[in-house]
Amino acid sequence: MNSNLKTQLKSYTVPMDVYMDILRILLPNKIRNQVEAINEGQNSISLRIEILSGNNLHQRAIENIEITLNDYAHFLNG
Repeated sequence: MNSNLKTQLKSYTVPMDVYMDILRILLPNKIRNQVEAINEGQNSISLRIEILSGNNLHQRAIENIEITLNDYAHFLNG
């Protein structure tokens, strides 16, 4: 592994409706993730993601996650 790569932690609130979509991004790219909390009232989870800052695959995965979450929020809010 490249020693120039630094680990970054990002946290997201992920609606359960799109959780499987997010996992489909994380798992093939071997991005470490951990469920920090489950919010049953909002039907969401708090997800912590560990990415390598200089890794292009990880950067694109984060972009895809953020696009997915933004699209879902836009869908819900009209």
